[in-house]
Amino acid sequence: QLISEFSFEKLDVQDLMHVGQVIFGKENAISFFGFGPKQFISQGLKLNGRAAAESTVDVHAKKIIALIEKDLTDLGIKEYCFIDAFAGAGNMTYHINESLKPAKIISSDKNPNIYATLKENFTTLGVKPSPFFFGGDLMTNERLAAIVGDYQNVVIFIDAPWGEGFDPKKGLDLKKTRPGVDSIISNFKYVYRITISL
Repeated sequence: QLISEFSFEKLDVQDLMHVGQVIFGKENAISFFGFGPKQFISQGLKLNGRAAAESTVDVHAKKIIALIEKDLTDLGIKEYCFIDAFAGAGNMTYHINESLKPAKIISSDKNPNIYATLKENFTTLGVKPSPFFFGGDLMTNERLAAIVGDYQNVVIFIDAPWGEGFDPKKGLDLKKTRPGVDSIISNFKYVYRITISL
């Protein structure tokens, strides 16, 4: 209901607080790019309803990045391409760019409304170096596969659209996202000709 209610409309401070309350039980829980709801809007940043609900907030992004960094260190990987496959708000792209600084970052969302807002926010933030933004279907694009093919190591972050997969009491069922995470992984393996380790 939250996703359909806000759809792709731009949210104001009260909307962001409402999303935080519904998803996390706290009005100020929504935080992207290091900004809570009030600071986010005051910075001139914008967010669509679906991206606000489904994207990785700051506190989770930092925990995930710590795990990625540990895995890369354990594997001895220093140069790699990072793909934010369903970028949404672009928060993972932002924090990866700020902290781990991979050789290349590809930030993608095929929804034109979310993609346009993603690029606009990164311009507003003045992020340098700028990631490679892609607004098409990442999982079926041979041109992008050729770019990724230049790298021996690729890190793919999958934050799939929730679809019917989210339950406030049970959490997120990865088999019920749209598309399902299992099919996403299969598509990446086929199009990009890569071996995926989970």
